[in-house]
Amino acid sequence: MSDRIRRYHVSFMFSLPPLVKKLVMGTALIYIFQLLTSHRWDYLFGLNPVLLTEGLAIWQPFTYIFLHAGPFHLFWNMIILWMFGSEIELAWGPGRFGVYYLICGAGAGIISAILDPTSTTIVVGASGAIFGVLLAFGMTYPDRMVAFMFIFPMKAKYFVAAISAIQLLFFVRGGDGIVAYSAHVGGLITGILYFSIQRHGWKNVVRWTGRGIRRKRPDLRVVSRHNTVASPRRNMESDTSGVPEPDIDRILDKISALGLDALTEEERTILEQTSKNLGRRREEDTEP
Repeated sequence: MSDRIRRYHVSFMFSLPPLVKKLVMGTALIYIFQLLTSHRWDYLFGLNPVLLTEGLAIWQPFTYIFLHAGPFHLFWNMIILWMFGSEIELAWGPGRFGVYYLICGAGAGIISAILDPTSTTIVVGASGAIFGVLLAFGMTYPDRMVAFMFIFPMKAKYFVAAISAIQLLFFVRGGDGIVAYSAHVGGLITGILYFSIQRHGWKNVVRWTGRGIRRKRPDLRVVSRHNTVASPRRNMESDTSGVPEPDIDRILDKISALGLDALTEEERTILEQTSKNLGRRREEDTEP
Protein backbone atom coordinates (compact mmCIF):
# COMPACT_ATOMS: atom_id res chain seq x y z
CA MET A 1 0.00 0.00 0.00
CA SER A 2 1.51 3.36 -0.99
CA ASP A 3 2.18 6.11 1.55
CA ARG A 4 -0.57 8.18 -0.03
CA ILE A 5 -3.17 5.44 0.49
CA ARG A 6 -1.89 4.41 3.93
CA ARG A 7 -2.19 8.00 5.07
CA TYR A 8 -5.97 7.88 4.68
CA HIS A 9 -6.54 4.49 6.33
CA VAL A 10 -5.98 5.41 9.98
CA SER A 11 -9.36 6.52 11.32
CA PHE A 12 -12.77 7.65 10.05
CA MET A 13 -13.05 11.43 9.58
CA PHE A 14 -9.27 11.94 9.66
CA SER A 15 -8.74 9.10 7.18
CA LEU A 16 -10.96 10.51 4.46
CA PRO A 17 -9.29 11.83 1.32
CA PRO A 18 -9.80 15.59 0.94
CA LEU A 19 -12.75 15.79 -1.43
CA VAL A 20 -14.78 12.99 0.17
CA LYS A 21 -14.14 14.59 3.55
CA LYS A 22 -15.43 17.95 2.26
CA LEU A 23 -18.48 16.31 0.69
CA VAL A 24 -19.36 14.44 3.89
CA MET A 25 -18.86 17.42 6.17
CA GLY A 26 -20.48 19.90 3.79
CA THR A 27 -23.55 17.71 3.23
CA ALA A 28 -23.91 17.20 6.99
CA LEU A 29 -23.74 20.96 7.61
CA ILE A 30 -26.35 21.59 4.92
CA TYR A 31 -28.64 19.04 6.59
CA ILE A 32 -28.27 20.90 9.88
CA PHE A 33 -29.27 24.08 8.04
CA GLN A 34 -32.30 22.22 6.66
CA LEU A 35 -33.34 21.31 10.18
CA LEU A 36 -32.85 24.85 11.48
CA THR A 37 -35.00 26.26 8.66
CA SER A 38 -37.62 23.47 8.82
CA HIS A 39 -36.77 22.34 5.26
CA ARG A 40 -38.35 25.51 3.87
CA TRP A 41 -35.67 25.81 1.19
CA ASP A 42 -36.19 22.30 -0.15
CA TYR A 43 -38.73 23.56 -2.69
CA LEU A 44 -36.17 25.90 -4.22
CA PHE A 45 -33.03 23.76 -4.05
CA GLY A 46 -34.51 20.26 -4.16
CA LEU A 47 -35.39 18.70 -7.50
CA ASN A 48 -38.85 19.73 -8.70
CA PRO A 49 -39.49 17.87 -12.00
CA VAL A 50 -42.08 20.39 -13.20
CA LEU A 51 -39.82 23.39 -12.64
CA LEU A 52 -36.85 21.59 -14.16
CA THR A 53 -38.58 20.37 -17.33
CA GLU A 54 -40.04 23.84 -17.91
CA GLY A 55 -36.51 25.26 -17.75
CA LEU A 56 -37.13 27.43 -14.71
CA ALA A 57 -34.79 25.74 -12.24
CA ILE A 58 -31.71 24.56 -14.11
CA TRP A 59 -29.60 24.67 -10.91
CA GLN A 60 -31.66 22.01 -9.13
CA PRO A 61 -29.91 18.91 -10.63
CA PHE A 62 -26.74 20.12 -8.88
CA THR A 63 -28.21 21.37 -5.59
CA TYR A 64 -30.65 18.58 -4.70
CA ILE A 65 -27.68 16.23 -4.21
CA PHE A 66 -26.71 18.05 -1.01
CA LEU A 67 -30.16 17.98 0.62
CA HIS A 68 -31.59 15.03 2.56
CA ALA A 69 -34.99 14.05 3.90
CA GLY A 70 -33.89 12.61 7.24
CA PRO A 71 -30.92 11.54 9.38
CA PHE A 72 -30.91 7.91 8.16
CA HIS A 73 -31.12 9.07 4.55
CA LEU A 74 -28.07 11.25 5.17
CA PHE A 75 -26.20 8.61 7.18
CA TRP A 76 -26.44 5.80 4.63
CA ASN A 77 -25.51 8.00 1.69
CA MET A 78 -22.49 9.41 3.48
CA ILE A 79 -21.32 6.06 4.87
CA ILE A 80 -21.39 4.56 1.36
CA LEU A 81 -19.60 7.63 0.00
CA TRP A 82 -16.92 7.10 2.65
CA MET A 83 -16.60 3.35 2.07
CA PHE A 84 -16.46 3.38 -1.73
CA GLY A 85 -15.85 6.98 -2.77
CA SER A 86 -12.61 7.22 -0.81
CA GLU A 87 -11.08 4.41 -2.87
CA ILE A 88 -12.16 6.02 -6.12
CA GLU A 89 -10.81 9.45 -5.17
CA LEU A 90 -7.45 7.91 -4.23
CA ALA A 91 -7.33 6.11 -7.57
CA TRP A 92 -8.61 8.95 -9.77
CA GLY A 93 -7.66 12.09 -7.89
CA PRO A 94 -10.09 14.65 -6.41
CA GLY A 95 -10.62 16.57 -9.67
CA ARG A 96 -11.86 13.69 -11.78
CA PHE A 97 -13.80 12.16 -8.89
CA GLY A 98 -15.54 15.45 -8.11
CA VAL A 99 -16.63 15.93 -11.71
CA TYR A 100 -17.88 12.35 -11.88
CA TYR A 101 -19.83 12.73 -8.63
CA LEU A 102 -21.60 15.86 -9.88
CA ILE A 103 -22.25 14.37 -13.32
CA CYS A 104 -23.84 11.23 -11.86
CA GLY A 105 -25.92 13.24 -9.40
CA ALA A 106 -27.10 15.73 -12.01
CA GLY A 107 -27.71 13.00 -14.59
CA ALA A 108 -29.75 11.01 -12.08
CA GLY A 109 -31.91 14.05 -11.36
CA ILE A 110 -32.45 14.89 -15.01
CA ILE A 111 -33.36 11.31 -15.92
CA SER A 112 -35.74 11.14 -12.95
CA ALA A 113 -37.44 14.37 -14.06
CA ILE A 114 -37.71 13.20 -17.68
CA LEU A 115 -39.33 9.93 -16.60
CA ASP A 116 -41.97 11.79 -14.60
CA PRO A 117 -42.05 15.39 -15.88
CA THR A 118 -45.41 16.31 -14.33
CA SER A 119 -44.50 15.22 -10.80
CA THR A 120 -44.57 17.89 -8.12
CA THR A 121 -42.83 15.70 -5.54
CA ILE A 122 -39.54 17.24 -4.40
CA VAL A 123 -36.60 14.86 -4.78
CA VAL A 124 -33.62 15.28 -2.45
CA GLY A 125 -30.55 13.24 -1.65
CA ALA A 126 -27.18 12.15 -3.00
CA SER A 127 -28.42 8.63 -3.82
CA GLY A 128 -28.13 9.06 -7.60
CA ALA A 129 -24.51 10.20 -7.25
CA ILE A 130 -23.86 7.41 -4.72
CA PHE A 131 -25.04 4.73 -7.15
CA GLY A 132 -22.71 6.24 -9.71
CA VAL A 133 -19.89 5.88 -7.16
CA LEU A 134 -20.81 2.22 -6.58
CA LEU A 135 -20.70 1.62 -10.32
CA ALA A 136 -17.28 3.29 -10.54
CA PHE A 137 -16.00 1.07 -7.72
CA GLY A 138 -17.20 -2.04 -9.53
CA MET A 139 -15.58 -0.87 -12.77
CA THR A 140 -12.30 0.14 -11.11
CA TYR A 141 -11.97 -2.80 -8.70
CA PRO A 142 -14.10 -5.58 -10.26
CA ASP A 143 -12.49 -8.41 -8.28
CA ARG A 144 -12.35 -6.66 -4.90
CA MET A 145 -14.35 -8.59 -2.30
CA VAL A 146 -17.20 -6.68 -0.62
CA ALA A 147 -19.98 -7.75 1.73
CA PHE A 148 -23.43 -7.65 0.15
CA MET A 149 -25.91 -6.50 2.82
CA PHE A 150 -22.85 -6.51 5.13
CA ILE A 151 -23.09 -10.32 5.28
CA PHE A 152 -22.53 -12.12 1.97
CA PRO A 153 -19.02 -11.77 0.48
CA MET A 154 -18.86 -11.33 -3.28
CA LYS A 155 -16.74 -9.65 -5.91
CA ALA A 156 -17.45 -5.97 -6.50
CA LYS A 157 -18.60 -6.53 -10.08
CA TYR A 158 -21.29 -8.97 -8.93
CA PHE A 159 -22.20 -6.71 -6.01
CA VAL A 160 -22.84 -3.80 -8.38
CA ALA A 161 -24.80 -6.04 -10.75
CA ALA A 162 -26.96 -7.28 -7.86
CA ILE A 163 -27.83 -3.86 -6.46
CA SER A 164 -28.44 -2.53 -9.96
CA ALA A 165 -30.89 -5.35 -10.67
CA ILE A 166 -32.67 -4.69 -7.36
CA GLN A 167 -33.02 -0.97 -8.07
CA LEU A 168 -34.28 -1.66 -11.59
CA LEU A 169 -36.82 -4.14 -10.25
CA PHE A 170 -38.17 -1.64 -7.71
CA PHE A 171 -38.28 1.05 -10.39
CA VAL A 172 -40.23 -1.14 -12.82
CA ARG A 173 -42.68 -2.12 -10.07
CA GLY A 174 -43.30 1.54 -9.27
CA GLY A 175 -41.41 1.70 -5.99
CA ASP A 176 -43.06 2.63 -2.71
CA GLY A 177 -43.77 6.29 -3.38
CA ILE A 178 -41.08 7.37 -0.90
CA VAL A 179 -37.75 6.32 -2.42
CA ALA A 180 -36.88 7.82 -5.83
CA TYR A 181 -35.74 4.61 -7.54
CA SER A 182 -35.77 6.46 -10.87
CA ALA A 183 -32.91 8.63 -9.54
CA HIS A 184 -31.00 5.51 -8.42
CA VAL A 185 -31.36 3.99 -11.88
CA GLY A 186 -30.55 7.37 -13.42
CA GLY A 187 -27.27 7.52 -11.50
CA LEU A 188 -26.31 4.07 -12.77
CA ILE A 189 -27.24 4.97 -16.35
CA THR A 190 -25.23 8.20 -16.15
CA GLY A 191 -22.22 6.30 -14.82
CA ILE A 192 -22.48 3.75 -17.63
CA LEU A 193 -22.61 6.57 -20.19
CA TYR A 194 -19.58 8.21 -18.57
CA PHE A 195 -17.48 5.06 -18.85
CA SER A 196 -18.78 4.35 -22.37
CA ILE A 197 -17.82 7.82 -23.56
CA GLN A 198 -14.38 7.47 -21.98
CA ARG A 199 -13.81 4.11 -23.60
CA HIS A 200 -15.42 4.59 -27.01
CA GLY A 201 -15.70 8.35 -27.51
CA TRP A 202 -18.75 10.54 -28.08
CA LYS A 203 -19.38 9.45 -31.68
CA ASN A 204 -19.75 5.76 -30.96
CA VAL A 205 -22.01 6.39 -27.97
CA VAL A 206 -24.25 8.71 -30.01
CA ARG A 207 -24.43 6.02 -32.69
CA TRP A 208 -25.67 3.48 -30.16
CA THR A 209 -27.89 0.83 -31.76
CA GLY A 210 -29.86 -2.12 -30.50
CA ARG A 211 -26.70 -4.20 -30.83
CA GLY A 212 -24.82 -1.98 -28.37
CA ILE A 213 -21.84 0.25 -28.82
CA ARG A 214 -20.25 -0.04 -32.20
CA ARG A 215 -17.73 -2.86 -32.23
CA LYS A 216 -14.10 -2.10 -32.61
CA ARG A 217 -12.81 -2.81 -36.05
CA PRO A 218 -10.32 -5.67 -36.13
CA ASP A 219 -6.66 -4.95 -36.64
CA LEU A 220 -5.83 -5.02 -40.32
CA ARG A 221 -3.27 -7.52 -41.51
CA VAL A 222 -2.18 -8.01 -45.10
CA VAL A 223 -0.83 -11.34 -46.32
CA SER A 224 1.93 -11.09 -48.86
CA ARG A 225 1.99 -13.01 -52.10
CA HIS A 226 4.46 -15.44 -50.52
CA ASN A 227 1.83 -16.36 -47.89
CA THR A 228 3.65 -14.74 -44.98
CA VAL A 229 2.39 -12.07 -42.67
CA ALA A 230 3.81 -8.74 -43.69
CA SER A 231 3.82 -5.50 -41.77
CA PRO A 232 0.98 -3.12 -42.66
CA ARG A 233 3.41 -0.30 -43.37
CA ARG A 234 5.48 -2.26 -45.90
CA ASN A 235 2.48 -3.60 -47.80
CA MET A 236 0.58 -0.32 -47.86
CA GLU A 237 3.58 1.52 -49.16
CA SER A 238 3.68 -0.93 -52.06
CA ASP A 239 0.20 0.04 -53.27
CA THR A 240 -1.62 3.06 -51.87
CA SER A 241 -4.09 3.28 -54.76
CA GLY A 242 -3.51 6.96 -55.35
CA VAL A 243 -3.17 7.87 -51.67
CA PRO A 244 0.13 9.69 -50.97
CA GLU A 245 2.59 7.66 -48.93
CA PRO A 246 2.93 10.38 -46.24
CA ASP A 247 -0.83 10.05 -45.57
CA ILE A 248 -0.53 6.31 -45.05
CA ASP A 249 2.52 6.81 -42.84
CA ARG A 250 0.66 9.40 -40.77
CA ILE A 251 -2.33 7.09 -40.29
CA LEU A 252 -0.14 4.15 -39.29
CA ASP A 253 1.81 6.32 -36.87
CA LYS A 254 -1.45 7.51 -35.33
CA ILE A 255 -2.63 3.91 -34.87
CA SER A 256 0.68 3.02 -33.23
CA ALA A 257 0.48 5.96 -30.82
CA LEU A 258 -3.24 6.23 -30.03
CA GLY A 259 -4.90 3.05 -31.25
CA LEU A 260 -7.41 2.34 -34.00
CA ASP A 261 -10.27 4.15 -32.23
CA ALA A 262 -8.44 7.48 -32.60
CA LEU A 263 -8.85 7.49 -36.39
CA THR A 264 -11.33 9.80 -38.07
CA GLU A 265 -13.93 8.42 -40.48
CA GLU A 266 -11.88 9.71 -43.44
CA GLU A 267 -8.75 7.99 -42.17
CA ARG A 268 -10.65 4.74 -41.61
CA THR A 269 -11.99 4.94 -45.15
CA ILE A 270 -8.49 5.44 -46.57
CA LEU A 271 -7.14 2.55 -44.53
CA GLU A 272 -9.95 0.17 -45.48
CA GLN A 273 -9.84 1.07 -49.16
CA THR A 274 -6.08 0.57 -49.26
CA SER A 275 -6.44 -2.80 -47.54
CA LYS A 276 -9.13 -3.90 -50.02
CA ASN A 277 -6.98 -2.89 -52.97
CA LEU A 278 -4.04 -4.80 -51.57
CA GLY A 279 -6.24 -7.85 -51.11
CA ARG A 280 -7.45 -7.72 -54.72
CA ARG A 281 -3.90 -7.29 -55.96
CA ARG A 282 -2.77 -10.31 -53.94
CA GLU A 283 -5.58 -12.42 -55.42
CA GLU A 284 -4.61 -11.34 -58.93
CA ASP A 285 -0.96 -12.20 -58.29
CA THR A 286 -1.84 -15.69 -57.05
CA GLU A 287 -4.10 -16.53 -60.01
CA PRO A 288 -2.51 -19.09 -62.42
